[in-house]
Amino acid sequence: MYSRCGDINSSLATFENLKVKYVVSGTTIIMVLASGNQALQAMRRAYGLKSRAEAYCCLVDILGCGKLVEEAIRVVNQMPLEECDGAVLGDLLGACKLYLLE
Repeated sequence: MYSRCGDINSSLATFENLKVKYVVSGTTIIMVLASGNQALQAMRRAYGLKSRAEAYCCLVDILGCGKLVEEAIRVVNQMPLEECDGAVLGDLLGACKLYLLE
């Protein structure tokens, strides 16, 4: 339910607190996290829109919340240098601090 409303943090928290993790609940989390990357790609393909720093910031945050730090790093490494601002790097640093030090 949280993922349908776009509340990724609550979706992940609920998933983490499940005593038994079923395939359906895991698939839902994967779909939520993948949707952010697909949205950026769809904007480029369908509308020819160039992603801006705000879009990358959202994607890095989504990946970080999903503990997909390596994927978030890959996004930052591949994004245009002019769009890599403090917010993007701050989200990446926060994810690294939380999940790479576990």
